[in-house]
Amino acid sequence: SLKEELAALRSKHDAHSANGDTLSAERDRLARELEAANQARAKLEEQLAALRASSGELSSEREGMLERILALEEELRKEKQNLATANTSLTTLKAQLGCMKHK
Repeated sequence: SLKEELAALRSKHDAHSANGDTLSAERDRLARELEAANQARAKLEEQLAALRASSGELSSEREGMLERILALEEELRKEKQNLATANTSLTTLKAQLGCMKHK
C-alpha cells in the first residue's frame, strides 16, 4: 500500500541521513587527526632543524678546540726545545765554572 511504501521510504531516508551523520562525524574526526598529525610533523621538523644547527655548532666548536690543541702542542714543543737549549747552556757554564775553580 501507499502508506507502507511511504513508511519504507521514510525509514530509508532516516537510515541514509543517520549514515550521512556518521560519515560526517567520521570525516570531522579524520580532519582533526590529520591536523594533529600535521602539527606533530611541524614540531618534529623544528626539532630536527634545531638538532642540525646545534650539530653544526658542535662541529665548529670541536674544530676550534682541535686547532687550540695543535697550537698548544706546538707551543709545548718550542718550550721543550728552549729547555733543552737552556740545559745545554747550563751544562756548558757548569763545565766552565768547574775549570775556573780548578785553575
